[in-house]
Amino acid sequence: MDTTPPDGDAGPVELVPSPTLHHRVKARLDETWTRVNASGVGHVQRRFVQADLANQALILAALAFTLLVPVLVTLAAVLPLNGTNSLPTVVAGRLGLSAGAARDLQQLFPQSSTVRGASTAVGVAFTVVSAYSWPTALQRGYEIAWSVDSRGWRGLWRPFVWLTVFLAVGAALIELPTSHLLAEPWRTLLLLLLGAPVVFLWSWWTQYFLLRGAVRWGLLLAGALAMTAGLVALRAAAGIFLSSGVTYNYGHYGPLGIVFLLMTWLVAASAVMLGGPVFGAALHERRALLSEAAGDASSQR
Repeated sequence: MDTTPPDGDAGPVELVPSPTLHHRVKARLDETWTRVNASGVGHVQRRFVQADLANQALILAALAFTLLVPVLVTLAAVLPLNGTNSLPTVVAGRLGLSAGAARDLQQLFPQSSTVRGASTAVGVAFTVVSAYSWPTALQRGYEIAWSVDSRGWRGLWRPFVWLTVFLAVGAALIELPTSHLLAEPWRTLLLLLLGAPVVFLWSWWTQYFLLRGAVRWGLLLAGALAMTAGLVALRAAAGIFLSSGVTYNYGHYGPLGIVFLLMTWLVAASAVMLGGPVFGAALHERRALLSEAAGDASSQR
Protein backbone atom coordinates (compact mmCIF):
# COMPACT_ATOMS: atom_id res chain seq x y z
CA MET A 1 0.00 0.00 0.00
CA ASP A 2 1.37 3.36 -0.99
CA THR A 3 1.92 5.60 2.04
CA THR A 4 3.90 8.24 0.17
CA PRO A 5 2.62 11.62 1.28
CA PRO A 6 1.41 14.14 -1.21
CA ASP A 7 3.82 16.70 -2.57
CA GLY A 8 4.72 19.24 0.10
CA ASP A 9 4.10 16.95 3.07
CA ALA A 10 7.00 15.98 5.34
CA GLY A 11 5.87 12.42 6.03
CA PRO A 12 2.97 10.02 6.45
CA VAL A 13 -0.13 11.29 8.23
CA GLU A 14 -0.48 9.88 11.78
CA LEU A 15 -3.93 9.52 13.25
CA VAL A 16 -4.15 10.83 16.84
CA PRO A 17 -6.55 8.69 18.85
CA SER A 18 -9.37 10.59 20.52
CA PRO A 19 -9.31 10.64 24.33
CA THR A 20 -11.34 7.93 25.96
CA LEU A 21 -14.10 8.59 28.48
CA HIS A 22 -11.76 7.56 31.29
CA HIS A 23 -9.15 10.14 30.30
CA ARG A 24 -11.75 12.87 29.88
CA VAL A 25 -13.21 12.20 33.32
CA LYS A 26 -9.75 12.10 34.88
CA ALA A 27 -8.78 15.36 33.21
CA ARG A 28 -11.99 17.01 34.43
CA LEU A 29 -11.43 15.75 37.99
CA ASP A 30 -7.84 16.98 37.96
CA GLU A 31 -8.99 20.38 36.74
CA THR A 32 -11.68 20.55 39.44
CA TRP A 33 -9.24 19.49 42.15
CA THR A 34 -6.76 22.15 41.03
CA ARG A 35 -9.46 24.82 41.26
CA VAL A 36 -10.51 23.63 44.73
CA ASN A 37 -6.92 23.69 45.96
CA ALA A 38 -6.51 27.25 44.70
CA SER A 39 -9.77 28.37 46.33
CA GLY A 40 -10.51 29.38 49.90
CA VAL A 41 -11.94 25.93 50.62
CA GLY A 42 -8.64 24.34 49.70
CA HIS A 43 -6.73 26.80 51.86
CA VAL A 44 -8.92 26.08 54.89
CA GLN A 45 -8.57 22.33 54.30
CA ARG A 46 -4.77 22.62 54.21
CA ARG A 47 -4.78 24.62 57.44
CA PHE A 48 -6.86 21.91 59.12
CA VAL A 49 -4.31 19.31 58.00
CA GLN A 50 -1.39 21.46 59.14
CA ALA A 51 -3.00 21.96 62.54
CA ASP A 52 -3.44 18.15 62.85
CA LEU A 53 -7.01 18.86 63.95
CA ALA A 54 -8.15 15.26 64.35
CA ASN A 55 -5.29 14.20 66.63
CA GLN A 56 -5.33 17.44 68.61
CA ALA A 57 -9.08 17.12 69.18
CA LEU A 58 -8.59 13.56 70.42
CA ILE A 59 -5.87 14.70 72.84
CA LEU A 60 -8.00 17.58 74.08
CA ALA A 61 -11.01 15.29 74.56
CA ALA A 62 -8.88 12.82 76.52
CA LEU A 63 -7.67 15.64 78.77
CA ALA A 64 -11.22 16.88 79.24
CA PHE A 65 -12.43 13.42 80.22
CA THR A 66 -9.56 12.25 82.38
CA LEU A 67 -9.05 15.57 84.14
CA LEU A 68 -12.39 17.36 84.31
CA VAL A 69 -14.52 14.32 85.11
CA PRO A 70 -12.45 13.60 88.26
CA VAL A 71 -13.12 17.20 89.26
CA LEU A 72 -16.86 16.53 89.05
CA VAL A 73 -16.45 13.32 91.02
CA THR A 74 -14.44 15.17 93.65
CA LEU A 75 -17.27 17.69 93.92
CA ALA A 76 -19.41 14.80 95.13
CA ALA A 77 -17.73 15.25 98.50
CA VAL A 78 -19.47 18.60 98.89
CA LEU A 79 -22.29 18.57 96.31
CA PRO A 80 -24.98 15.93 95.78
CA LEU A 81 -24.51 13.94 92.60
CA ASN A 82 -27.64 11.89 93.14
CA GLY A 83 -31.24 13.02 93.16
CA THR A 84 -33.51 15.21 91.11
CA ASN A 85 -31.42 18.36 91.66
CA SER A 86 -28.03 16.73 91.23
CA LEU A 87 -25.39 17.78 88.71
CA PRO A 88 -25.90 14.80 86.35
CA THR A 89 -29.66 15.34 86.35
CA VAL A 90 -29.31 19.03 85.55
CA VAL A 91 -26.74 18.34 82.81
CA ALA A 92 -29.01 15.64 81.40
CA GLY A 93 -31.87 18.13 81.30
CA ARG A 94 -29.73 20.72 79.54
CA LEU A 95 -28.73 18.10 76.94
CA GLY A 96 -32.34 17.06 76.39
CA LEU A 97 -31.91 13.53 77.73
CA SER A 98 -34.93 11.42 78.54
CA ALA A 99 -35.65 10.29 82.09
CA GLY A 100 -34.36 6.78 81.35
CA ALA A 101 -31.13 8.08 79.81
CA ALA A 102 -30.65 10.41 82.79
CA ARG A 103 -30.94 7.44 85.18
CA ASP A 104 -28.37 5.53 83.14
CA LEU A 105 -26.02 8.52 83.20
CA GLN A 106 -26.44 8.70 86.96
CA GLN A 107 -24.70 5.33 87.30
CA LEU A 108 -21.36 6.90 86.38
CA PHE A 109 -21.29 8.96 89.57
CA PRO A 110 -20.70 7.54 93.04
CA GLN A 111 -22.54 8.38 96.22
CA SER A 112 -21.33 11.42 98.13
CA SER A 113 -20.54 9.29 101.19
CA THR A 114 -18.30 7.04 99.08
CA VAL A 115 -16.33 9.98 97.71
CA ARG A 116 -15.98 11.57 101.15
CA GLY A 117 -14.51 8.37 102.51
CA ALA A 118 -12.02 8.01 99.65
CA SER A 119 -11.10 11.67 99.07
CA THR A 120 -8.09 13.33 100.63
CA ALA A 121 -6.86 16.90 100.55
CA VAL A 122 -3.87 15.83 98.48
CA GLY A 123 -6.10 13.96 96.01
CA VAL A 124 -8.43 16.93 95.62
CA ALA A 125 -5.50 19.30 95.10
CA PHE A 126 -3.92 16.95 92.54
CA THR A 127 -7.20 16.71 90.63
CA VAL A 128 -7.58 20.48 90.46
CA VAL A 129 -3.97 20.98 89.37
CA SER A 130 -4.26 18.24 86.77
CA ALA A 131 -7.42 19.78 85.34
CA TYR A 132 -5.34 22.85 84.56
CA SER A 133 -3.78 20.94 81.63
CA TRP A 134 -7.02 21.09 79.65
CA PRO A 135 -7.27 24.88 79.12
CA THR A 136 -3.48 24.97 78.71
CA ALA A 137 -3.73 22.57 75.75
CA LEU A 138 -6.62 24.62 74.35
CA GLN A 139 -4.57 27.79 74.65
CA ARG A 140 -1.63 26.19 72.87
CA GLY A 141 -3.90 25.11 70.04
CA TYR A 142 -5.08 28.70 69.58
CA GLU A 143 -1.50 29.99 69.63
CA ILE A 144 -0.50 27.52 66.91
CA ALA A 145 -3.54 28.42 64.79
CA TRP A 146 -2.68 32.14 64.89
CA SER A 147 1.13 31.73 65.01
CA VAL A 148 1.32 33.49 68.37
CA ASP A 149 4.39 32.84 70.49
CA SER A 150 3.83 31.38 73.93
CA ARG A 151 4.83 33.53 76.91
CA GLY A 152 5.78 30.54 79.06
CA TRP A 153 5.32 30.92 82.79
CA ARG A 154 4.23 34.55 82.43
CA GLY A 155 0.96 33.43 80.85
CA LEU A 156 0.19 30.54 83.20
CA TRP A 157 -2.49 32.47 85.03
CA ARG A 158 -4.78 32.79 81.99
CA PRO A 159 -5.71 29.09 81.68
CA PHE A 160 -6.36 29.03 85.42
CA VAL A 161 -8.70 32.03 85.20
CA TRP A 162 -10.42 30.53 82.16
CA LEU A 163 -10.92 27.22 83.98
CA THR A 164 -12.28 29.04 87.02
CA VAL A 165 -14.79 30.93 84.88
CA PHE A 166 -15.76 27.71 83.10
CA LEU A 167 -16.39 25.87 86.38
CA ALA A 168 -18.21 28.87 87.85
CA VAL A 169 -20.57 29.00 84.89
CA GLY A 170 -21.13 25.26 85.19
CA ALA A 171 -21.89 25.62 88.90
CA ALA A 172 -24.31 28.45 88.14
CA LEU A 173 -26.19 26.20 85.73
CA ILE A 174 -26.88 23.81 88.61
CA GLU A 175 -28.89 26.51 90.36
CA LEU A 176 -30.97 27.37 87.30
CA PRO A 177 -34.34 25.59 87.33
CA THR A 178 -35.10 23.46 84.31
CA SER A 179 -38.28 24.64 82.66
CA HIS A 180 -40.95 22.00 82.17
CA LEU A 181 -43.50 24.38 80.67
CA LEU A 182 -42.61 23.36 77.14
CA ALA A 183 -42.40 19.87 75.73
CA GLU A 184 -39.66 18.64 73.43
CA PRO A 185 -38.56 19.69 70.89
CA TRP A 186 -39.82 23.21 71.68
CA ARG A 187 -37.90 23.37 74.95
CA THR A 188 -34.66 22.49 73.17
CA LEU A 189 -35.38 25.05 70.46
CA LEU A 190 -36.00 27.74 73.08
CA LEU A 191 -32.77 26.88 74.90
CA LEU A 192 -30.85 27.05 71.63
CA LEU A 193 -32.29 30.45 70.74
CA LEU A 194 -31.56 31.86 74.19
CA GLY A 195 -28.19 30.17 74.58
CA ALA A 196 -26.68 30.89 71.16
CA PRO A 197 -25.79 34.56 71.95
CA VAL A 198 -24.21 33.48 75.25
CA VAL A 199 -22.19 30.76 73.52
CA PHE A 200 -21.08 33.27 70.87
CA LEU A 201 -19.85 35.79 73.43
CA TRP A 202 -18.11 33.04 75.40
CA SER A 203 -16.43 31.70 72.23
CA TRP A 204 -15.29 35.17 71.23
CA TRP A 205 -13.95 35.97 74.70
CA THR A 206 -12.25 32.56 75.03
CA GLN A 207 -10.12 33.14 71.95
CA TYR A 208 -9.21 36.71 72.86
CA PHE A 209 -8.42 35.88 76.48
CA LEU A 210 -6.34 32.75 75.85
CA LEU A 211 -4.45 34.52 73.04
CA ARG A 212 -3.61 37.33 75.52
CA GLY A 213 -5.10 39.96 73.22
CA ALA A 214 -2.42 39.29 70.58
CA VAL A 215 -5.16 39.02 67.92
CA ARG A 216 -7.73 41.77 67.48
CA TRP A 217 -11.39 41.15 68.31
CA GLY A 218 -12.44 41.69 64.71
CA LEU A 219 -10.13 38.98 63.39
CA LEU A 220 -11.53 36.51 65.91
CA LEU A 221 -15.13 37.08 64.82
CA ALA A 222 -15.20 34.38 62.12
CA GLY A 223 -13.74 31.79 64.50
CA ALA A 224 -16.29 32.68 67.17
CA LEU A 225 -19.15 32.31 64.69
CA ALA A 226 -17.82 28.95 63.49
CA MET A 227 -17.36 27.70 67.05
CA THR A 228 -20.84 28.86 68.02
CA ALA A 229 -22.44 27.19 65.01
CA GLY A 230 -20.64 23.93 65.77
CA LEU A 231 -21.52 23.89 69.47
CA VAL A 232 -25.17 24.76 68.79
CA ALA A 233 -25.31 22.00 66.17
CA LEU A 234 -23.85 19.53 68.69
CA ARG A 235 -26.45 20.58 71.25
CA ALA A 236 -29.24 20.12 68.72
CA ALA A 237 -27.88 16.72 67.74
CA ALA A 238 -27.65 15.74 71.40
CA GLY A 239 -31.34 16.39 71.85
CA ILE A 240 -32.09 14.07 68.93
CA PHE A 241 -29.59 11.22 69.27
CA LEU A 242 -28.01 11.29 72.72
CA SER A 243 -30.87 9.77 74.72
CA SER A 244 -31.15 6.72 72.51
CA GLY A 245 -27.36 6.44 72.39
CA VAL A 246 -27.01 6.48 76.19
CA THR A 247 -29.80 3.94 76.66
CA TYR A 248 -28.46 1.62 73.93
CA ASN A 249 -24.85 1.73 75.09
CA TYR A 250 -25.76 1.27 78.75
CA GLY A 251 -28.05 -1.66 77.93
CA HIS A 252 -25.40 -3.45 75.85
CA TYR A 253 -22.12 -2.48 77.53
CA GLY A 254 -23.02 -1.04 80.92
CA PRO A 255 -21.37 2.14 82.26
CA LEU A 256 -18.39 1.56 79.95
CA GLY A 257 -20.68 2.07 76.96
CA ILE A 258 -21.67 5.50 78.29
CA VAL A 259 -17.99 6.33 78.70
CA PHE A 260 -17.33 5.53 75.03
CA LEU A 261 -20.32 7.63 73.97
CA LEU A 262 -19.24 10.59 76.09
CA MET A 263 -15.73 10.37 74.67
CA THR A 264 -17.20 10.56 71.16
CA TRP A 265 -19.09 13.72 72.01
CA LEU A 266 -16.06 15.21 73.75
CA VAL A 267 -13.96 14.59 70.62
CA ALA A 268 -16.61 16.31 68.51
CA ALA A 269 -16.81 19.26 70.92
CA SER A 270 -13.00 19.52 71.03
CA ALA A 271 -12.84 19.50 67.23
CA VAL A 272 -15.30 22.40 67.19
CA MET A 273 -13.46 24.36 69.88
CA LEU A 274 -10.16 23.94 68.04
CA GLY A 275 -11.50 24.01 64.49
CA GLY A 276 -13.35 27.31 64.91
CA PRO A 277 -10.20 29.36 65.57
CA VAL A 278 -8.27 27.46 62.88
CA PHE A 279 -11.08 28.30 60.43
CA GLY A 280 -10.95 31.96 61.41
CA ALA A 281 -7.17 32.07 61.10
CA ALA A 282 -7.33 30.38 57.67
CA LEU A 283 -9.85 32.94 56.39
CA HIS A 284 -7.64 35.78 57.61
CA GLU A 285 -4.58 34.25 55.91
CA ARG A 286 -6.56 33.77 52.69
CA ARG A 287 -7.65 37.41 52.66
CA ALA A 288 -4.06 38.52 53.34
CA LEU A 289 -2.72 36.39 50.48
CA LEU A 290 -5.32 37.71 48.05
CA SER A 291 -4.62 41.28 49.11
CA GLU A 292 -0.87 40.74 48.70
CA ALA A 293 -1.39 39.19 45.27
CA ALA A 294 -3.59 42.10 44.21
CA GLY A 295 -0.96 44.56 45.42
CA ASP A 296 1.81 42.80 43.48
CA ALA A 297 -0.35 42.76 40.34
CA SER A 298 -1.08 46.47 40.58
CA SER A 299 2.59 47.34 41.18
CA GLN A 300 3.61 45.44 38.04
CA ARG A 301 1.31 47.42 35.78
